[in-house]
Amino acid sequence: MPEHAIPQADVLSPETVHGKFKEHGVTHVIWLPDSETNWLHTLLENDPDLTMVGVGREGNAAAIASGL
Repeated sequence: MPEHAIPQADVLSPETVHGKFKEHGVTHVIWLPDSETNWLHTLLENDPDLTMVGVGREGNAAAIASGL
């Protein structure tokens, strides 16, 4: 494999992110919905082990996450 090639397992996809969340025991996701991350949002929202917390601004996300 060329030195600059990205291994297939490391490609960022909704399934990869979801899998890493599960692997590391993530239970809550603070979420600012947007069109670029819709596929990930849909996947995570359908996982009964995750609690999705929507926010309206980035600044609110840090405050909410600090309380978890």
